[in-house]
Amino acid sequence: MTENAICPNCFEEKGDAMVCPGCGFDEAKRSGSLFLPYRTILNEQYIIGKELGKPGGFGIVYLARHLLLENLVAIKEFIPSSIAGRGTDGVSIALHSQDYEENFSNGLRKFLEEGRILEQLDHQNVVRVKTLFKANGTGYLVMNYQQGISLSEHIKANGGKISERETVMLLKLILDGLEEVHKKKLLHRDIKPQNIYVTENRRPILLDFGAARDALESDLSVILTPGFAPFEQYDRKGVQGPWTDIYATAATAYYMVTGKRPQDAVERNIKDALVAPDKLAPGLSALFCNALMKALEKEPSSRPQNISEFRDM
Repeated sequence: MTENAICPNCFEEKGDAMVCPGCGFDEAKRSGSLFLPYRTILNEQYIIGKELGKPGGFGIVYLARHLLLENLVAIKEFIPSSIAGRGTDGVSIALHSQDYEENFSNGLRKFLEEGRILEQLDHQNVVRVKTLFKANGTGYLVMNYQQGISLSEHIKANGGKISERETVMLLKLILDGLEEVHKKKLLHRDIKPQNIYVTENRRPILLDFGAARDALESDLSVILTPGFAPFEQYDRKGVQGPWTDIYATAATAYYMVTGKRPQDAVERNIKDALVAPDKLAPGLSALFCNALMKALEKEPSSRPQNISEFRDM
């Protein structure tokens, strides 16, 4: 089988056809110059396939296959689109301006440091990094790949919200993984439905940690997800800790049962009009709603301070 004839989706031979006769994947539907070309070979080991989900502001995740072992993996590439794009070869990283060189270096360093921590962390509810390497002027994390969809897609497929019972089941597993992350002195900093993956057997996995993003934000504008980030993440002097991830986790659970984002933290700081979840989704238990509202307190010291405390609530 020649590499140029491999489908970027099923990795079976498809010849010169743009549409794979086996799986129906259409290469012509891809748009944008930010992606690595299909069938790029990385580190002399991996052949790049389609992108998995939409590219984030700081990285792109691709489906890939090991050339010798022939197993599928997910590979995340560090490419902060606000300051970098592709070089003239279509593969290497090129900064939009040399003024961003220090920003990029700081972000890449944090990206790889985080990868090394995750490589040592073996928990079924946290993305597992198998290895990492540098190439094309940037860094790559090689992760386990499993069939599934994002929590955001799962909620959408179920009519825009899910039951309290399913939410609690998923939430307990997410908290178990997050507790192990915190034990490593690492914060996620970007928990939201798009950054939680739900496998075919309903196992949630935390993805896309925010260390590299935070390193870049020290000099660039803050990029956060309204509704899921607490106010201390908008304030450069804000003290972040486990309580920061607890707020975002509670905001995610709020969205799971109501289909609505909580009021944005900046707006709440001006006028707090956060509506209790049972007002939007009648029938939720008082215990569940009280726990979420406590974890969504504006003041960090008023929230549960660690995962154990939140879990008990």
